[in-house]
Amino acid sequence: MNRHPEVIRRVGARVAPSVSLIAGLVVGSLCVLGGVSCVGNGAARTGQVSGIVAAAPAGPLDNRTIPTPDQQIEFIAKSSGATSKTTSRSDGSYAISLAAGIYEARLVGFAPLQLYYGRDPNHYDRWPLITVTSGQDTKLDLVYDSKIR
Repeated sequence: MNRHPEVIRRVGARVAPSVSLIAGLVVGSLCVLGGVSCVGNGAARTGQVSGIVAAAPAGPLDNRTIPTPDQQIEFIAKSSGATSKTTSRSDGSYAISLAAGIYEARLVGFAPLQLYYGRDPNHYDRWPLITVTSGQDTKLDLVYDSKIR
């Protein structure tokens, strides 16, 4: 009979319980004494915003959208006023990494009233505000009026 039973971890490694306990105490002490953030991976200070830019309707009496390539989107930080920009790809999709915070999203060359989807439902004359959370993906589709009737 083994005096030190082994613990099987999810990754398949075998570690004696005493070693696991000691390692946990050492890491915990470093976190507390060193003032190091040990929650999660510590590197996720940014989040991602992604979505599509499209025009609607695609044709008369049509509910489909037309993806809009090469459309510039600006994200203005409410706290500092700093602007970050990205451009939609050939399929209308876009993605951008931003520091955690609240941003106003703007479709360059358009007014807020031209948005069908993505605008603030309480204030149609304003650009949408989005909250970026560290380590998370925020979805924001921006669909504007194609003026096809």
